[in-house]
Amino acid sequence: MSRWIQRFLLSAGIGLLVYVAYVEIDRRLYQETVNLHLLSPRPPTLPDIALRGLEARLEIPRLALSVLVSEGTSALTLRRAVGHIEGTAIPGKIGNIGIAGHRDTFFWPLRNIRLQDVIMLTTDEGMFEYRVVSKRIVPPTEVSVLAPDAGQVLTLVTCHPFYFVGMAPNRFIVRAERLFAQERTSRRTAGRFVAQRESRAPVELQPILEFQACAQQPRLSCRKRDTHPEGRFRGTQALEIAQMQNLAKSER
Repeated sequence: MSRWIQRFLLSAGIGLLVYVAYVEIDRRLYQETVNLHLLSPRPPTLPDIALRGLEARLEIPRLALSVLVSEGTSALTLRRAVGHIEGTAIPGKIGNIGIAGHRDTFFWPLRNIRLQDVIMLTTDEGMFEYRVVSKRIVPPTEVSVLAPDAGQVLTLVTCHPFYFVGMAPNRFIVRAERLFAQERTSRRTAGRFVAQRESRAPVELQPILEFQACAQQPRLSCRKRDTHPEGRFRGTQALEIAQMQNLAKSER
């Protein structure tokens, strides 16, 4: 009897390993096939996305997340990719794009998503960028998260809690708004400005204090006074001091 149990358990273990290997190979082949399709030139006779179903790549650079988006939310689709929820909007159009995925596979990195993160959707019609504006936990019956919207928004849906074993009781919702060309330019310009400010050498505090003390005594000449360790103020430091004083006066 025990020998039959051993054989049964061995067979079950081998079967489970074969199934897991099959699922992983099928997932990889599907992702590579669709990815090649997205990278290839778009045929002029290709029907609109609304007619043929959405095929796209979803990326969140900060989370190192990159996954294919396929039409529908069937068990087979969500095993191979994340799914575009039928009846919701498509990239580049007014409305609410709904995308669902399993928390224990492709959407596992969503547990670390933050506000202001950038989400990119790439289709054969172009790339569309979105900025995360909110995240929340709702019950499965809260379908209003997929309601149509007057703007261009993206909603990611997965189960919650992420570490829950079995059927998770809630849904984790990430909402993002479309970033247009002007907003992307402003974000990049702001990023470069912050980087330039951080890369500038700090102003020495002691020469500034001595300059301010000297400036309060009109009879003394601060221009040639040797208060700097090198013998005089640097031109750039003097300019920064003057700017700081003008800013303080304007705030008063």
